[in-house]
Amino acid sequence: MIHYCICTALQCSNEFGITLDLWLYLHYCLSMITKRKVLTIKLVTDMEISALQWPDDINCAVTVCDINGVIKYMNRRAKETFAAHGDLIGKNLFECHSEESRAKICHMLATGDSNAYTISKNGQRKVIYQTPWRCGGVIAGMVEISMVVPESMPHYIR
Repeated sequence: MIHYCICTALQCSNEFGITLDLWLYLHYCLSMITKRKVLTIKLVTDMEISALQWPDDINCAVTVCDINGVIKYMNRRAKETFAAHGDLIGKNLFECHSEESRAKICHMLATGDSNAYTISKNGQRKVIYQTPWRCGGVIAGMVEISMVVPESMPHYIR
């Protein structure tokens, strides 16, 4: 079986776009967070590639930036949300945020803390969740997930 060391592949790259390597790395990070154990991901086959395309087909906006704030990935919903601003891949998100927002982003990237809040925009209520992503335990950037929520939503204590 062929194994693929994702962190090494990304760290050795001077630059990376939305490549299979990035998809594999994001999948790896999610696996690390949910399973809390180190795992090896085999080289992706055609059948597995479609399974890694899930971020484009979910009903929320996902944006990924690197440690310098450069936007590396936006799913279909994120691109639709920010379409009026043009293609943001490769742009620096610090250039389109307020001083207060930039300070929060810098804090998250420096400490690993997450940030969550709700907004109302264009008649929709949304929850925004921002959290750093890591490579080999080192903060490598930030992921923002934005989802529309109903005006009233049940809350359960479990």
